Amino acid sequence: GERRDQLEVFADKALKWKALREDQGAAISAGNFSNMVIVQIKASRLDKAQQLILEMEKKGLQPTKQVLFELAFRHYELGDHETAKLCLEEMHKLAGRVDNKGVSQGFTDLLRTVADSHYLHHTRNFREYNTLITDAAREGGVEEVLEWVEEMRYRGQEPNAKTYNGILSSYMNRDDLPMVLEIFQAMQDEEGITPDKATYSILMTAYANGGLLLEAEGLLKTMKEKHGIQPNLFHYATLINAHAKNLDEKEISRIMETINDAGLDAADDKVVFTCIIDNCAKRFYDAEALPMAERWFRKMLDYDVPADRQTYNAMLFLSKYRDLEKFVFYAKMMADDENVEMNNPKTTKHLKDVAGRSEISPQVSSQLSRIINSQCQQ
Repeated sequence: GERRDQLEVFADKALKWKALREDQGAAISAGNFSNMVIVQIKASRLDKAQQLILEMEKKGLQPTKQVLFELAFRHYELGDHETAKLCLEEMHKLAGRVDNKGVSQGFTDLLRTVADSHYLHHTRNFREYNTLITDAAREGGVEEVLEWVEEMRYRGQEPNAKTYNGILSSYMNRDDLPMVLEIFQAMQDEEGITPDKATYSILMTAYANGGLLLEAEGLLKTMKEKHGIQPNLFHYATLINAHAKNLDEKEISRIMETINDAGLDAADDKVVFTCIIDNCAKRFYDAEALPMAERWFRKMLDYDVPADRQTYNAMLFLSKYRDLEKFVFYAKMMADDENVEMNNPKTTKHLKDVAGRSEISPQVSSQLSRIINSQCQQ
């Protein structure tokens, strides 16, 4: 009907787009290839779909789990249950989740049969499950995380603190503080799992992302008194990062004093300083951002923490909008720093942006050009 005609049109457009990209010499990603394959399958063009899959394999690209699912379902509908089964077996070797809405009961039964057979012969160990959960959480894939946890339990492996850290992270990355708090409580009350340092880092970040900075800081006391966990620099850096977003230097200085009182040394990890300077760069439109970044840049050097490429680039980005003399100062400083590689896209862009401005003096333009020619050429 009309939907079939639309699918035919989409399938044709996908192949025309592919041909155009190839004519332009542009690479086609595995994701785009997989989308094209799915369109061909839905338009019942299995021959075209198979051609694209073979082309992917020649290029060293892996079809996604959804591609194999759609291919299996289409073969099942055509009565080729054996090929459908082979596709599902390959599908279960891959990480990720699939959208299985709208399939028949018979195909659902086949899915379960293949899954049970696969897990019987391909049992993942505890570490593999936690790695899959952590990777999915990093992308904010709550549904995928929960599916891995469900499978984990189904295979007789009980979650631990690391597993729950993955669940918490997935909700934290979605800024879903209520669910983070609910799961944090459940892991203790229902599972009897004790939070670890990473658990509290996630919880603090979730509070900070929600603007609840007092609650975030209160966890420093809770983790010590309730679970005997000594806060580390990363916990304090989470608080500093939250205050740096608001350019709240008073609060940052107070927390730095707290770090010293706790017997920690801010010089042990540059993250304390880089998060301040990076947040200043994000607030480049604020007149106070550059002076504040400069103060903490100097403090960083006073603590004998070496500046890295990221920090220099933040200072260049800030000063090119606020003070060209300071821009030249930091450009020269970076060029003279033997421990920093200046030849990178961001640095080169900053230098060329300023060197090409009409309002700068010929002398400054010449200085920047010399730096570009000596430091930023292949």
